[in-house]
Amino acid sequence: MELKSEHKHTVTKIVPTDWEVSTIGDVTKWVSGGTPNRGNAEYWEGSIPWISGSTLKSLEISTSDQFLTEQGVEAGSKMAPINATLLLVRGSALHSCIRAGLVVAPVSFNQDVKALIPDRSVNPKYLTIYLLAMENSLLKLVSSAGNSAGVLDTGLVKNFVFFKPPRHEQDVIVEAISDMDALIQSLEQQIIKKQQIKQGAMQTLLNPYEENRKLKQGWVKRQLSSIANVIDPHPSHRAPPEAKHGIPFLGIGDFDEHGNIISKNPRIVSSLVHSEHSERYDLTKNLIGLGRVASIGKVIRLQSTLPFAISPTLGVIEAVNVDSEFLYQALQWLPTNTRQKAEPENRCIHNF
Repeated sequence: MELKSEHKHTVTKIVPTDWEVSTIGDVTKWVSGGTPNRGNAEYWEGSIPWISGSTLKSLEISTSDQFLTEQGVEAGSKMAPINATLLLVRGSALHSCIRAGLVVAPVSFNQDVKALIPDRSVNPKYLTIYLLAMENSLLKLVSSAGNSAGVLDTGLVKNFVFFKPPRHEQDVIVEAISDMDALIQSLEQQIIKKQQIKQGAMQTLLNPYEENRKLKQGWVKRQLSSIANVIDPHPSHRAPPEAKHGIPFLGIGDFDEHGNIISKNPRIVSSLVHSEHSERYDLTKNLIGLGRVASIGKVIRLQSTLPFAISPTLGVIEAVNVDSEFLYQALQWLPTNTRQKAEPENRCIHNF
């Protein structure tokens, strides 16, 4: 490949000639955190946020669900400097994602997290964004501890390549990404408001009862089994053996509510399982999934052009004498305790 004069080859990338190629260790100072004695009440329930792997989930870090007192910090933890990047180096989350966040308010942190303090040539937020952008490469450095926790070797991270644009260009990159983050946050807030409006509309439109608890005029009460096929996708209820090649064997926890597959490492089983399952249900139809184990009562859409088999943690519902979308919304409207207590075929659906 012929390069223009303003670009250069590196070991792994082609970058502009004015970008320095260094390592993360060359541009950062590392600080370790800790956990004070949990048996000492004087160390806990204070006002200082304490960050662990379970709370290191956002781009900017300012609070937590656990708090230390000043004595607790002095006894066994450490304060993270403002504008340091907190990086998770040990935890089960490392098997699927890299967790890093910029410290924007005083917080302490535990031993599974490192604070990376950049030198003056690096925009602090650029470092955070860089680590997150390199997630796929950093995940290759993760190994497993004896208790199944993932371990991100700090030595390997310190030697990881760091592409450093001139400081003014870092600032421009950070500003552009921050603007996009602000737009995304605004859209997410709008979505939450729309969801609340939708929930209110569902409560009104799908409620089959008048104020006197009588059915609305024209509505009738039906057993779910009379208007839909309720299918047990895997009657043996025994998980088939794993295979190196085949199709995903998916349960309720592998889907979001829209039926999108969210599991990155699903169980793989023989394609013969799919062939056998295909005799009971057809994923090209507008099927509905109902959680039977763990997320009991969770309602999801089940439709895909990609082959997979469904585990017994889900009941499969195929609308027959009712509109599939109406049935999906009606099942969502049912109170959670109603969805959890009744077997799928015994649920009552009100139709008009």
